[in-house]
Amino acid sequence: MNASGSHLYDYSTAEDLGPATDAQIAYIAADDQSRADNMATGEKVDDNAAGVFWIDAHGNPVHQSSGDRVRAVYIV
Repeated sequence: MNASGSHLYDYSTAEDLGPATDAQIAYIAADDQSRADNMATGEKVDDNAAGVFWIDAHGNPVHQSSGDRVRAVYIV
C-alpha cells in the first residue's frame, strides 16, 4: 500500500521502481531516526548513505548485512 505518492528509486541507476510501500517508508524513517540518534551520541552510524536502504527480491527492506539484499534504493 502507498498512501504518500512517493516512489522508490534504484541507488545505482536512478531507475524508478514504482510507488514506495508504506512499509518501506516506515523503514527508512526509523533508519533515519536511528542514524540521527547515533550521531548525537557519537555511536557508529551505518555505512550506507543517509536515506539509502537495501531491499530483497520481493521489495522488503533488509539490513545492509543481509544475504538477501539485492539492491540499494532510496525514496523520493
